[in-house]
Amino acid sequence: MEMDVRGRRYDTMDDLLDYCYHVAGCVGLMMCHVMGVRRNEALKNAAHLGIAMQLTNICRDVSEDWGLDRLYLPDEMLARHGAGALGERRGSPFPEDARGPVAAAIEELLDEAERYYRSGDEGLTDLDWRSALAIRTARSVYSSIGSRIRAQRCDPLAGRAYTTTAHKLRLAFKACLAALGDAPSRAAATQGVRIPDRVYRFPDDILPL
Repeated sequence: MEMDVRGRRYDTMDDLLDYCYHVAGCVGLMMCHVMGVRRNEALKNAAHLGIAMQLTNICRDVSEDWGLDRLYLPDEMLARHGAGALGERRGSPFPEDARGPVAAAIEELLDEAERYYRSGDEGLTDLDWRSALAIRTARSVYSSIGSRIRAQRCDPLAGRAYTTTAHKLRLAFKACLAALGDAPSRAAATQGVRIPDRVYRFPDDILPL
């Protein structure tokens, strides 16, 4: 929240990932306590899943954020796609000539999100069945928003991407089947491992992936 209030600029991808960790990666860490994650190694996966979701949010909300005088796409990335001075134009209507370069940057950011989603998936077997179902469903809904953005050619002015209730129910059903399917892996991962009665060791290698 302080980063937003101060109007922090994000020059590089590392800067943006740092923001995503503070906004959502830490939520993944807190959920580990709530859901009784047994292995410290899984904390990294949980933080990465939060980061992936936040990257998806950023890609979805470019136009909305612009209207709030905010720009999260890294300057370095925008410059590579031909919109390096976009940050200097905040406060004005979204420039039409930046539409293509921003779409290219969004697509690149969605690719980055997929890397973090894959890391998050690696920690699902560290959750009990019900928790894994909930987290897998949330992950699927968020990543499907990314797919919807791609279907709109990553156009920042194409309208807010969303998933329908019916689609969410289908994703929840698939998540249920997947959670049942990885039950043997979950049992093997947690056998003989008890929930620690101490504070989790904070993972110091969350970033970069």
